[in-house]
Amino acid sequence: VSADDDFSLQEEDEDLSKALQAIQEQAEDAQILTSQSVLTSEKSVSDIPEAMDDFFCNFLVRLGMSRTLDCFQTEWYELIERGVIAVKDAGLVPTVYTRNQQLETENIMLKKDLENYKLAANKTKEAFVQMQKERDFHRMHHRRVVQEKNRLICDMKRMKAHYASYEPILKQLSEKYETSLKQKMLTSLERDKAVGQVTGLQAVLENLESRCVKPISEAKVHDCTRKKEFEGPTQKALQEARQQKIIVSASSSYDPVKEAEKKMSKRDLKDSEFPVDTEVNTYLEHAKEHTQPLKSGEYQLSNIVKVHDMAVSCLALHPRKDIVVTGSDDHLWKMWALPDGNILMTGEGHTDWLSGCCFRPRLVQRVPCS
Repeated sequence: VSADDDFSLQEEDEDLSKALQAIQEQAEDAQILTSQSVLTSEKSVSDIPEAMDDFFCNFLVRLGMSRTLDCFQTEWYELIERGVIAVKDAGLVPTVYTRNQQLETENIMLKKDLENYKLAANKTKEAFVQMQKERDFHRMHHRRVVQEKNRLICDMKRMKAHYASYEPILKQLSEKYETSLKQKMLTSLERDKAVGQVTGLQAVLENLESRCVKPISEAKVHDCTRKKEFEGPTQKALQEARQQKIIVSASSSYDPVKEAEKKMSKRDLKDSEFPVDTEVNTYLEHAKEHTQPLKSGEYQLSNIVKVHDMAVSCLALHPRKDIVVTGSDDHLWKMWALPDGNILMTGEGHTDWLSGCCFRPRLVQRVPCS
Protein backbone atom coordinates (compact mmCIF):
# COMPACT_ATOMS: atom_id res chain seq x y z
CA VAL A 1 0.00 0.00 0.00
CA SER A 2 1.51 3.33 -1.10
CA ALA A 3 1.79 6.40 1.08
CA ASP A 4 -0.80 8.28 -1.05
CA ASP A 5 -3.52 5.94 0.14
CA ASP A 6 -3.45 7.24 3.71
CA PHE A 7 -6.81 8.49 4.80
CA SER A 8 -8.82 9.50 7.79
CA LEU A 9 -11.68 7.18 8.58
CA GLN A 10 -13.56 9.84 10.49
CA GLU A 11 -13.60 12.37 7.60
CA GLU A 12 -14.52 9.63 5.14
CA ASP A 13 -17.43 8.51 7.24
CA GLU A 14 -18.70 12.11 7.52
CA ASP A 15 -18.51 12.76 3.75
CA LEU A 16 -20.19 9.48 2.95
CA SER A 17 -22.95 10.03 5.47
CA LYS A 18 -23.57 13.55 4.14
CA ALA A 19 -23.70 12.32 0.55
CA LEU A 20 -26.14 9.56 1.45
CA GLN A 21 -28.29 12.03 3.39
CA ALA A 22 -28.37 14.46 0.41
CA ILE A 23 -29.35 11.66 -1.96
CA GLN A 24 -32.11 10.58 0.39
CA GLU A 25 -33.43 14.14 0.71
CA GLN A 26 -33.43 14.64 -3.06
CA ALA A 27 -35.28 11.38 -3.53
CA GLU A 28 -37.88 12.51 -1.02
CA ASP A 29 -38.24 15.88 -2.82
CA ALA A 30 -38.71 14.13 -6.15
CA GLN A 31 -41.38 11.91 -4.66
CA ILE A 32 -43.20 14.96 -3.25
CA LEU A 33 -43.06 16.74 -6.63
CA THR A 34 -44.37 13.71 -8.50
CA SER A 35 -47.17 13.30 -5.97
CA GLN A 36 -48.08 16.99 -6.34
CA SER A 37 -48.08 16.75 -10.14
CA VAL A 38 -50.29 13.70 -9.97
CA LEU A 39 -52.70 15.46 -7.63
CA THR A 40 -52.86 18.57 -9.82
CA SER A 41 -53.40 16.48 -12.95
CA GLU A 42 -56.24 14.67 -11.29
CA LYS A 43 -58.07 17.89 -10.42
CA SER A 44 -61.33 18.38 -12.27
CA VAL A 45 -61.32 22.16 -11.79
CA SER A 46 -59.72 24.03 -14.70
CA ASP A 47 -57.08 26.74 -14.10
CA ILE A 48 -58.38 30.35 -14.29
CA PRO A 49 -56.34 32.49 -16.68
CA GLU A 50 -54.18 35.15 -15.05
CA ALA A 51 -54.95 38.87 -15.44
CA MET A 52 -52.66 41.02 -17.52
CA ASP A 53 -51.63 43.35 -14.71
CA ASP A 54 -50.91 40.41 -12.40
CA PHE A 55 -48.83 38.74 -15.07
CA PHE A 56 -46.82 41.93 -15.63
CA CYS A 57 -46.31 42.45 -11.88
CA ASN A 58 -45.15 38.88 -11.43
CA PHE A 59 -42.79 39.33 -14.34
CA LEU A 60 -41.24 42.44 -12.76
CA VAL A 61 -40.98 40.73 -9.36
CA ARG A 62 -39.26 37.73 -10.89
CA LEU A 63 -36.72 40.01 -12.59
CA GLY A 64 -36.21 42.09 -9.44
CA MET A 65 -37.32 45.40 -10.98
CA SER A 66 -38.87 46.89 -7.87
CA ARG A 67 -38.76 50.57 -8.95
CA THR A 68 -40.33 49.77 -12.29
CA LEU A 69 -42.96 47.78 -10.43
CA ASP A 70 -43.74 50.77 -8.19
CA CYS A 71 -44.03 53.13 -11.15
CA PHE A 72 -46.25 50.68 -13.03
CA GLN A 73 -48.60 50.15 -10.09
CA THR A 74 -48.82 53.92 -9.40
CA GLU A 75 -49.64 54.80 -12.99
CA TRP A 76 -51.95 51.78 -13.46
CA TYR A 77 -54.13 52.51 -10.45
CA GLU A 78 -54.23 56.28 -11.34
CA LEU A 79 -55.59 55.44 -14.76
CA ILE A 80 -58.18 53.14 -13.24
CA GLU A 81 -59.25 55.84 -10.78
CA ARG A 82 -59.61 58.39 -13.59
CA GLY A 83 -61.63 55.92 -15.58
CA VAL A 84 -59.31 55.97 -18.53
CA ILE A 85 -58.78 52.24 -18.35
CA ALA A 86 -61.21 49.65 -17.07
CA VAL A 87 -60.23 46.39 -15.48
CA LYS A 88 -62.27 44.46 -17.99
CA ASP A 89 -60.54 46.19 -20.89
CA ALA A 90 -57.12 44.90 -19.70
CA GLY A 91 -58.05 41.34 -20.61
CA LEU A 92 -56.43 38.08 -19.62
CA VAL A 93 -53.05 36.61 -20.40
CA PRO A 94 -53.18 33.85 -23.00
CA THR A 95 -52.69 30.32 -21.61
CA VAL A 96 -49.58 29.80 -23.72
CA TYR A 97 -47.66 32.46 -21.86
CA THR A 98 -48.67 31.05 -18.51
CA ARG A 99 -47.65 27.57 -19.59
CA ASN A 100 -44.32 28.85 -20.87
CA GLN A 101 -43.68 30.52 -17.56
CA GLN A 102 -44.51 27.31 -15.69
CA LEU A 103 -42.24 25.31 -17.97
CA GLU A 104 -39.45 27.80 -17.49
CA THR A 105 -39.82 27.61 -13.73
CA GLU A 106 -39.86 23.83 -13.85
CA ASN A 107 -36.81 23.88 -16.11
CA ILE A 108 -34.93 26.02 -13.62
CA MET A 109 -35.87 23.67 -10.78
CA LEU A 110 -34.81 20.65 -12.80
CA LYS A 111 -31.46 22.27 -13.56
CA LYS A 112 -30.92 22.87 -9.86
CA ASP A 113 -31.84 19.26 -9.12
CA LEU A 114 -29.47 18.12 -11.84
CA GLU A 115 -26.64 20.10 -10.30
CA ASN A 116 -27.41 18.65 -6.90
CA TYR A 117 -27.51 15.13 -8.34
CA LYS A 118 -24.21 15.73 -10.08
CA LEU A 119 -22.63 16.88 -6.83
CA ALA A 120 -24.05 13.89 -4.97
CA ALA A 121 -22.87 11.55 -7.74
CA ASN A 122 -19.37 13.02 -7.62
CA LYS A 123 -19.26 12.63 -3.83
CA THR A 124 -20.56 9.08 -4.15
CA LYS A 125 -17.94 8.34 -6.79
CA GLU A 126 -15.18 9.69 -4.55
CA ALA A 127 -16.51 7.67 -1.63
CA PHE A 128 -16.67 4.59 -3.83
CA VAL A 129 -13.07 5.07 -4.97
CA GLN A 130 -12.00 5.56 -1.37
CA MET A 131 -13.87 2.43 -0.33
CA GLN A 132 -12.11 0.49 -3.09
CA LYS A 133 -8.77 1.70 -1.73
CA GLU A 134 -9.81 0.67 1.78
CA ARG A 135 -10.91 -2.71 0.46
CA ASP A 136 -7.53 -3.24 -1.21
CA PHE A 137 -5.73 -2.11 1.93
CA HIS A 138 -7.70 -4.42 4.22
CA ARG A 139 -7.36 -7.27 1.72
CA MET A 140 -3.58 -6.90 1.71
CA HIS A 141 -3.58 -6.64 5.51
CA HIS A 142 -5.73 -9.77 5.75
CA ARG A 143 -3.39 -11.68 3.44
CA ARG A 144 -0.39 -10.58 5.48
CA VAL A 145 -2.11 -11.67 8.72
CA VAL A 146 -2.99 -15.05 7.16
CA GLN A 147 0.63 -15.52 6.09
CA GLU A 148 1.87 -14.65 9.59
CA LYS A 149 -0.69 -17.03 11.12
CA ASN A 150 0.46 -19.88 8.85
CA ARG A 151 4.07 -19.13 9.68
CA LEU A 152 3.31 -19.15 13.41
CA ILE A 153 1.41 -22.45 13.05
CA CYS A 154 4.43 -23.99 11.30
CA ASP A 155 6.73 -22.65 14.03
CA MET A 156 4.47 -24.08 16.76
CA LYS A 157 4.41 -27.50 15.09
CA ARG A 158 8.18 -27.46 14.73
CA MET A 159 8.64 -26.42 18.37
CA LYS A 160 6.24 -29.15 19.55
CA ALA A 161 8.15 -31.77 17.58
CA HIS A 162 11.43 -30.37 18.92
CA TYR A 163 10.29 -30.50 22.56
CA ALA A 164 8.69 -33.92 22.07
CA SER A 165 12.14 -35.27 21.19
CA TYR A 166 13.39 -34.14 24.62
CA GLU A 167 10.84 -36.19 26.59
CA PRO A 168 12.64 -39.57 26.29
CA ILE A 169 15.95 -37.86 27.07
CA LEU A 170 14.50 -36.26 30.20
CA LYS A 171 12.97 -39.57 31.22
CA GLN A 172 16.30 -41.32 30.71
CA LEU A 173 18.12 -38.64 32.71
CA SER A 174 15.61 -38.91 35.55
CA GLU A 175 16.09 -42.69 35.62
CA LYS A 176 19.86 -42.24 35.66
CA TYR A 177 19.51 -39.75 38.50
CA GLU A 178 17.41 -42.18 40.53
CA THR A 179 19.84 -45.05 39.89
CA SER A 180 22.83 -42.88 40.80
CA LEU A 181 21.06 -41.75 43.97
CA LYS A 182 20.35 -45.36 44.91
CA GLN A 183 23.96 -46.31 44.18
CA LYS A 184 25.12 -43.42 46.31
CA MET A 185 23.01 -44.55 49.25
CA LEU A 186 24.10 -48.16 48.82
CA THR A 187 27.72 -47.02 48.67
CA SER A 188 27.27 -45.04 51.87
CA LEU A 189 25.70 -48.09 53.54
CA GLU A 190 28.57 -50.30 52.36
CA ARG A 191 31.03 -47.73 53.65
CA ASP A 192 29.35 -47.75 57.05
CA LYS A 193 29.45 -51.52 56.96
CA ALA A 194 33.17 -51.49 56.15
CA VAL A 195 33.81 -49.00 58.96
CA GLY A 196 31.96 -51.28 61.35
CA GLN A 197 33.99 -54.27 60.20
CA VAL A 198 37.23 -52.33 60.69
CA THR A 199 36.22 -51.33 64.20
CA GLY A 200 35.29 -54.95 64.93
CA LEU A 201 38.63 -56.20 63.65
CA GLN A 202 40.44 -53.61 65.74
CA ALA A 203 38.57 -54.79 68.83
CA VAL A 204 39.45 -58.43 68.01
CA LEU A 205 43.12 -57.51 67.57
CA GLU A 206 43.11 -55.70 70.90
CA ASN A 207 41.61 -58.81 72.57
CA LEU A 208 44.24 -61.01 70.93
CA GLU A 209 47.07 -58.74 72.03
CA SER A 210 45.76 -58.64 75.60
CA ARG A 211 45.49 -62.45 75.71
CA CYS A 212 48.98 -62.88 74.25
CA VAL A 213 50.59 -60.54 76.79
CA LYS A 214 49.16 -62.32 79.84
CA PRO A 215 50.75 -65.80 79.26
CA ILE A 216 54.08 -64.22 78.38
CA SER A 217 54.12 -62.24 81.59
CA GLU A 218 53.15 -65.37 83.59
CA ALA A 219 55.88 -67.37 81.89
CA LYS A 220 58.43 -64.71 82.77
CA VAL A 221 57.31 -64.83 86.41
CA HIS A 222 57.76 -68.61 86.54
CA ASP A 223 61.10 -68.25 84.82
CA CYS A 224 62.29 -65.74 87.40
CA THR A 225 61.28 -68.01 90.28
CA ARG A 226 62.99 -70.97 88.76
CA LYS A 227 66.22 -69.12 88.04
CA LYS A 228 66.76 -69.00 91.73
CA GLU A 229 67.21 -72.75 91.66
CA PHE A 230 69.91 -74.64 89.85
CA GLU A 231 69.06 -75.26 86.19
CA GLY A 232 70.87 -77.62 83.92
CA PRO A 233 71.10 -77.52 80.15
CA THR A 234 68.20 -79.96 79.74
CA GLN A 235 65.88 -78.02 82.01
CA LYS A 236 66.76 -74.77 80.25
CA ALA A 237 65.92 -76.23 76.85
CA LEU A 238 62.65 -77.63 78.15
CA GLN A 239 61.79 -74.25 79.65
CA GLU A 240 62.41 -72.43 76.36
CA ALA A 241 60.37 -75.00 74.44
CA ARG A 242 57.50 -74.61 76.89
CA GLN A 243 57.58 -70.82 76.56
CA GLN A 244 57.48 -70.98 72.78
CA LYS A 245 54.60 -73.49 72.95
CA ILE A 246 52.68 -71.18 75.30
CA ILE A 247 53.20 -68.19 72.96
CA VAL A 248 52.11 -70.15 69.90
CA SER A 249 49.09 -71.59 71.69
CA ALA A 250 48.14 -68.16 73.03
CA SER A 251 48.45 -66.53 69.59
CA SER A 252 46.44 -69.26 67.94
CA SER A 253 44.06 -69.86 70.83
CA TYR A 254 41.58 -67.16 69.75
CA ASP A 255 40.66 -67.78 66.14
CA PRO A 256 37.31 -66.21 65.18
CA VAL A 257 36.65 -68.79 62.49
CA LYS A 258 37.37 -71.76 64.78
CA GLU A 259 35.40 -70.19 67.61
CA ALA A 260 32.46 -69.68 65.24
CA GLU A 261 32.76 -73.31 64.07
CA LYS A 262 32.78 -74.53 67.67
CA LYS A 263 29.74 -72.44 68.49
CA MET A 264 27.96 -73.65 65.36
CA SER A 265 28.68 -77.24 66.32
CA LYS A 266 27.07 -76.63 69.71
CA ARG A 267 24.02 -74.73 68.27
CA ASP A 268 20.99 -76.10 66.62
CA LEU A 269 21.17 -76.16 62.82
CA LYS A 270 17.97 -74.08 62.53
CA ASP A 271 19.40 -71.20 64.59
CA SER A 272 20.62 -68.17 62.59
CA GLU A 273 24.11 -66.81 63.10
CA PHE A 274 24.37 -63.67 65.20
CA PRO A 275 26.93 -61.07 64.08
CA VAL A 276 30.04 -60.39 66.10
CA ASP A 277 29.41 -57.90 68.87
CA THR A 278 31.51 -54.78 68.31
CA GLU A 279 30.49 -53.32 71.66
CA VAL A 280 29.65 -50.02 69.94
CA ASN A 281 26.10 -48.72 70.23
CA THR A 282 25.48 -45.56 68.20
CA TYR A 283 22.04 -45.12 69.68
CA LEU A 284 23.66 -44.23 73.02
CA GLU A 285 25.42 -41.20 71.50
CA HIS A 286 22.21 -40.15 69.80
CA ALA A 287 20.31 -40.50 73.08
CA LYS A 288 22.93 -38.42 74.93
CA GLU A 289 22.54 -35.57 72.43
CA HIS A 290 18.77 -35.43 72.95
CA THR A 291 18.40 -35.76 76.69
CA GLN A 292 15.48 -33.32 76.91
CA PRO A 293 12.17 -34.31 75.26
CA LEU A 294 11.05 -32.16 72.33
CA LYS A 295 7.70 -30.39 72.35
CA SER A 296 5.05 -31.09 69.75
CA GLY A 297 4.84 -27.41 68.79
CA GLU A 298 8.44 -27.44 67.52
CA TYR A 299 7.55 -29.75 64.62
CA GLN A 300 6.18 -28.45 61.31
CA LEU A 301 4.78 -30.24 58.27
CA SER A 302 7.19 -29.89 55.31
CA ASN A 303 6.18 -32.67 52.90
CA ILE A 304 3.57 -35.41 52.34
CA VAL A 305 4.66 -38.69 50.71
CA LYS A 306 2.53 -41.70 49.79
CA VAL A 307 4.80 -44.56 50.89
CA HIS A 308 2.54 -47.62 50.72
CA ASP A 309 -0.75 -48.71 49.22
CA MET A 310 -1.91 -49.98 52.63
CA ALA A 311 -1.50 -48.82 56.21
CA VAL A 312 2.03 -48.20 57.57
CA SER A 313 2.59 -50.50 60.54
CA CYS A 314 6.13 -49.51 61.55
CA LEU A 315 9.01 -47.15 60.75
CA ALA A 316 12.61 -46.65 61.88
CA LEU A 317 14.93 -43.64 61.60
CA HIS A 318 18.62 -43.92 60.83
CA PRO A 319 20.55 -42.57 63.87
CA ARG A 320 23.09 -40.62 61.80
CA LYS A 321 21.63 -40.08 58.32
CA ASP A 322 18.40 -38.65 56.95
CA ILE A 323 16.97 -42.07 56.10
CA VAL A 324 13.77 -43.74 57.25
CA VAL A 325 12.54 -47.32 56.74
CA THR A 326 8.80 -48.04 56.63
CA GLY A 327 6.91 -51.32 56.84
CA SER A 328 3.32 -51.84 55.77
CA ASP A 329 0.47 -54.31 55.62
CA ASP A 330 1.21 -54.86 51.91
CA HIS A 331 4.16 -57.20 52.89
CA LEU A 332 6.78 -54.63 51.72
CA TRP A 333 9.41 -52.51 53.39
CA LYS A 334 10.84 -49.36 51.78
CA MET A 335 13.80 -47.08 52.46
CA TRP A 336 13.30 -43.33 51.90
CA ALA A 337 15.59 -40.28 51.82
CA LEU A 338 14.58 -37.26 53.91
CA PRO A 339 13.32 -34.59 53.47
CA ASP A 340 12.85 -34.99 49.67
CA GLY A 341 10.95 -38.27 49.99
CA ASN A 342 12.93 -40.09 47.26
CA ILE A 343 12.72 -43.88 47.43
CA LEU A 344 16.08 -45.62 47.82
CA MET A 345 15.24 -49.30 48.21
CA THR A 346 12.25 -51.65 48.23
CA GLY A 347 12.26 -55.04 49.95
CA GLU A 348 10.01 -58.05 49.36
CA GLY A 349 9.82 -61.58 50.72
CA HIS A 350 7.46 -61.39 53.67
CA THR A 351 4.27 -63.39 53.46
CA ASP A 352 2.39 -61.32 56.01
CA TRP A 353 2.22 -57.77 57.31
CA LEU A 354 5.36 -56.24 58.87
CA SER A 355 5.10 -55.65 62.59
CA GLY A 356 8.42 -53.87 63.18
CA CYS A 357 11.74 -52.72 61.72
CA CYS A 358 14.93 -51.14 63.08
CA PHE A 359 18.55 -50.34 62.21
CA ARG A 360 21.41 -52.31 63.77
CA PRO A 361 23.67 -50.15 65.96
CA ARG A 362 26.54 -50.73 63.52
CA LEU A 363 24.38 -48.86 60.96
CA VAL A 364 24.99 -51.28 58.10
CA GLN A 365 22.01 -53.59 58.51
CA ARG A 366 18.30 -53.20 59.07
CA VAL A 367 16.03 -55.87 60.57
CA PRO A 368 12.31 -56.19 59.71
CA CYS A 369 10.02 -58.63 61.48
CA SER A 370 6.75 -60.04 60.22
